[in-house]
Amino acid sequence: MSVLRILVLGGAGKLGRELRRQRPAIIAVGRSDCDVTDFPSVENFLRSYYPDVVILAAGLTDLVWQESHAEESYRVHALGTTHVVSALVELGT
Repeated sequence: MSVLRILVLGGAGKLGRELRRQRPAIIAVGRSDCDVTDFPSVENFLRSYYPDVVILAAGLTDLVWQESHAEESYRVHALGTTHVVSALVELGT
């Protein structure tokens, strides 16, 4: 039986750190390794890693900050999700 390659995008955040604590074998990466707001960054990272499972934990948690930074919030939450899904579709995973 092969081991699943589990990738957590947003691994530097609260959820990513907790997942890494509970499952040390997962690969958890932060924005410096894979910026979900940048499609080429996502595509290149996923192409080099080819995970079996992707957990998208990237996100902003400070709601007050997000209210005054709506564009950045949109880029992380909406575009980030779109970039990850689109890259996975392109890679056929």
